[in-house]
This record gives sequence, C-alpha cells and structure tokens, in this order.
Amino acid sequence: MEREPIIKEQDPLGIELVQNAISLYEVIPNYSYRFQERQVSEESNNMYNNFLEFLQTNEELIDDNTLRSREDFVKGFQKSIAMLKLWIDSLYIEQ
Repeated sequence: MEREPIIKEQDPLGIELVQNAISLYEVIPNYSYRFQERQVSEESNNMYNNFLEFLQTNEELIDDNTLRSREDFVKGFQKSIAMLKLWIDSLYIEQ
C-alpha cells in the first residue's frame, strides 16, 4: 500500500503548526549554583519559594516567543532564575 501525503500542492488541507504557551515548569531550571564552603539559612529557600509562587501567579507574563526561538528563550530564562537564586543565597550566607 502506497502512503498518501497529507500535504498536497494542488489540494492543501490547511495544516498549521500550533505551539503551546511556555509553562512555568519549562522555565524553572533543573540546575542551580551554590557556594562550595558556605551554608545558607532556611530563609533563602523561603524567599526563593515565594519567588516561584509569584511566577506561578503571574505565569502569563513568562511567555514571549516574539524575541527569539523558544529554546533560546527558555534557556535564558532558566539561567536568569538560577542566577537570582544564587543572589538570594548570597543574602543569607551563614557566617
């Protein structure tokens, strides 16, 4: 049996690519930075969790596919969040 192509030049079926909006879970990094010889207090984790709650509440502000490719956008956003977490940790280094 010969396969019939979906898209034909004479009779296109009007197929379009539909891309879902970027979700919060795509932009939260699966990596982090940390201080090698210093501990941070629990307040740091609390502040970061509050930030994640803020992002979840305002998730519609994350999606911006107009500037560059989706992959580049997500990677850049992830790195920004990881850097923010490092900054929060630096505020709560235990001496």
